[in-house]
Amino acid sequence: MSSTALPDSELHRAIANNPCTNDVTSTSYSLVDIVLDLSADQEGNVGEDVISLLNAIPSFSHIHWRIMPLLFEATVQSRLSDRIDPQVMALLAQKSLQGSVHELLKSKQLNTLLTLLAEHDIPVILLKGTAFSKWLYTEGVPRLSSDLDILVQPHDWNKTVDLLARTMSREAKPVQGVFDDLYELSFKPKGEQLGVEIDLHKYLTHPTLFDVDLEGMWSRSVPHPAHKSELIRMMSVPDALIHQALHCFKDAEYKTYNLIDTAYLLKQEFTQQRTVQWDNVFALAKEQRADVALYGLLSKLAAATQDDALTAYLVQYNISRLRKCAFEHLSSMHVTSHDVLNKTWRYRLLQFGFHAIVSTKPLSMLKLQWLFMKCMLRKSKYKRSV
Repeated sequence: MSSTALPDSELHRAIANNPCTNDVTSTSYSLVDIVLDLSADQEGNVGEDVISLLNAIPSFSHIHWRIMPLLFEATVQSRLSDRIDPQVMALLAQKSLQGSVHELLKSKQLNTLLTLLAEHDIPVILLKGTAFSKWLYTEGVPRLSSDLDILVQPHDWNKTVDLLARTMSREAKPVQGVFDDLYELSFKPKGEQLGVEIDLHKYLTHPTLFDVDLEGMWSRSVPHPAHKSELIRMMSVPDALIHQALHCFKDAEYKTYNLIDTAYLLKQEFTQQRTVQWDNVFALAKEQRADVALYGLLSKLAAATQDDALTAYLVQYNISRLRKCAFEHLSSMHVTSHDVLNKTWRYRLLQFGFHAIVSTKPLSMLKLQWLFMKCMLRKSKYKRSV
């Protein structure tokens, strides 16, 4: 992984010239580079483009708020504090403290939930940020998230839904007819109760998009090291890598925290002196029609971290030239924070392109996109009638 200054680009020049007025959604990969490579050993020896990017944090903290504690820790460890605007450092410190408090409260809520499920002998797999908390990240320097994600087995689904419904309110899905009860339900605390939303999963993603091997994934899962219970589990590393790919591919959005989680996961394996067997991981992904999604995630990660070995492997991996070119073209298109946060037509069209050209199950992907489009048309007609 690179420990040098960020590569020059129009984006970085724009930020350097006017750091607080540019849309910087696409700085995701640069921020990953900062968090991973400029933390403990650089001692302030970084380029001015990195400093300009850090000073631009107020303009994108609303987008990348999940990594503010990681950026604060990296900045302090790299002895960059005296080169950063004091107001920016104050903002990072504030966001980091608030994030740590939030994660403590969320951890308490999770433990209450897990105790309830254990009383009814319901095993769970912790997903995404919920799984990585207290494993890849610490309570003092968390990677923030807005909810708790857990997966239960299909035969425990109805029982778990009933248990959550006793103390929480079911949250309606924003796009009716697209997700509904197919694979995920959301619950939020009732009234003025403190807590975050709980996303209860039956499947990892929409069941028509990929051929996810749920039974095999459960058999490969292991007890979560932070909870030390056979009932509280996390996915194996290959399954976790595939899930990261599914999560970002289905939205055609390679967010900062997807890349960071993947990189920290690989870093954890390296720290444990384990080597990821990419042939085996991709074979498992291909069985689930997810190898193109995994290729996309890892190609973004390799570019962000300038990992030559991973780049060389991906160049040789057997994906058609057409798919690779389509992915590179579509993923290079700039999407603004407004597009991402408001799911605009521009965002949906980009997503449509990903699903139609890059997916190995294009008919299923396009069917899902049509449901999204119909929902947007209904909203548009309603707005015009009003």
